[in-house]
Amino acid sequence: GWADLLWLLELNQGFYNMATLTAVCGLNDSSESGNGWLGPPIEPRAGSERLEPLATAFPVNVMDTAEKIHSDLNIAGARMIGLHPSLKRDSKALYRNPALRKAKLYSALSLIASWIIGATPSKTGLTLTAPERTSVPSSSVSNSTKFLMAGLLFIYFSSLIYTIFRLISGTWYLERTGWVFLGDEKMDDGSKGDRAWGSRPELVLGQVDRGLGRLADWGDRQMAPKWDEPEKSQYKMGHLIDLRMGIKHRVVVTGKPNSMAVLAVHGCGITYMLLDRPTGLNTVAKKLGMANLPPFTLAVAQPHGSIRVGTS
Repeated sequence: GWADLLWLLELNQGFYNMATLTAVCGLNDSSESGNGWLGPPIEPRAGSERLEPLATAFPVNVMDTAEKIHSDLNIAGARMIGLHPSLKRDSKALYRNPALRKAKLYSALSLIASWIIGATPSKTGLTLTAPERTSVPSSSVSNSTKFLMAGLLFIYFSSLIYTIFRLISGTWYLERTGWVFLGDEKMDDGSKGDRAWGSRPELVLGQVDRGLGRLADWGDRQMAPKWDEPEKSQYKMGHLIDLRMGIKHRVVVTGKPNSMAVLAVHGCGITYMLLDRPTGLNTVAKKLGMANLPPFTLAVAQPHGSIRVGTS
């Protein structure tokens, strides 16, 4: 089986990098085989001939609770990209969303003008009441106090209106940073924001954030490799969405991933292993799928030390 092929390669090439083998293997046919990270290889296809590993990986023997030995994959010096657990409203959209650039300018100028008007109430009040002045000093002091209070109230309410507008504008747009996984159907894993996004998630995203109503597709046109067939019943379909650049990539998974590990330069893009990586020390990640993403994603991948990928 695939485990025998793995050890055969290890014996024939003492320094064989398992990241190369992993980059061309899809999802495992069955988790009972004991090698959740090792699956059937992809078929040869034009455009995916180029394969250069970007990580160092090797197998390690592990004994489970049933005293059965199986092979986990250890990726040394792994670089990873985290996935947002769900979409989130952008509370600072007024300051960093390009679509609100004019609204930010007009609201800021209005706020500054309101502060200037409210900061000079005494002078304005004394000028307006000059014909009505009397020889009693207390009257002038009383009028100045009234206009001062009016100016402070004007500053307060103008600032309140600006804050309310900032909060309302934060409900119009989503945070456009990083990557998120959106399933075609509900994953039914109890995660936050679990819903069906359909085969064209931009149609639903456009209703939530009009700036995400159109997404560029990274896939067949870039001759991205395909690892698994979506017709298999245990697999689920979904999209990886780059919220900042507006790019989507269709993937086949067995569950909802929370991170992506860099494996190799593959074809026109970078091949990643989609993982469900638990928090804490001495944890074993699960392979949930494979993806090929644009080369610029390598610039945002962060080093995370070594990770171990085990049976799914």
